[in-house]
Amino acid sequence: MNMKIFYILSFSFLLNACAGTVPTEYNSQSYIKIQNKELIIGDFSYQPFEQGKVKSNQIANTAIGSVFIGEDVAEYFKRATGIELTSSGVIIKEKNADTLTGKVIEFEADDLGYSIDWKFTAAYLMKNGDKIIIDK
Repeated sequence: MNMKIFYILSFSFLLNACAGTVPTEYNSQSYIKIQNKELIIGDFSYQPFEQGKVKSNQIANTAIGSVFIGEDVAEYFKRATGIELTSSGVIIKEKNADTLTGKVIEFEADDLGYSIDWKFTAAYLMKNGDKIIIDK
């Protein structure tokens, strides 16, 4: 009976140890310069959250446990997109400019094994009023 309790406690500890919030700091990777462009950063969404697969600040992963970041994934990628655009020379405005919105379609950590592979898919939409400029 004591071994059974030991295994249950060990398994519970393992599951609890595998869940937590990971620190996320985003640094710009841009090396391309864009001149004379002004944008409004609109709303971003996180599709796996909207489909009920994960929490709003959870990164899907392949290993046991859960991976969370300190903010909603949609907001994290909205901010990261703004950082990239700003470091490229784009001026971020609040009105009177084209609007860029985004959908995070997939964000997953393949963390089963020695290293972590990241999978990320997003869709961006840039509009000027009702006119679509970019839909990729």
